[in-house]
Amino acid sequence: MDAQVQDLVLQPFRDIVERGTAALENAKDASDVAMQEAAQSLVKEGERALKKLEPICKRLHDEYTTNFIAALQENGQSTCFHVCWRIV
Repeated sequence: MDAQVQDLVLQPFRDIVERGTAALENAKDASDVAMQEAAQSLVKEGERALKKLEPICKRLHDEYTTNFIAALQENGQSTCFHVCWRIV
């Protein structure tokens, strides 16, 4: 899959998982149960989104290649983020 697809669509969700994991570690260090649950939920949902989006992006990229990338670039990252949340 193209690096631009990775950056525009999937990277925000990878960032969510990464930051949620860091928050989970911080919550464990602070022994904050509520924060642990919230961070764990964030990680779980981010991973769930990636699990659903990666095959969809691969299929669309394989089918439409440059048109898919052009549409992502034209609509910008924020639009991609909103569309992806609707898919998930």
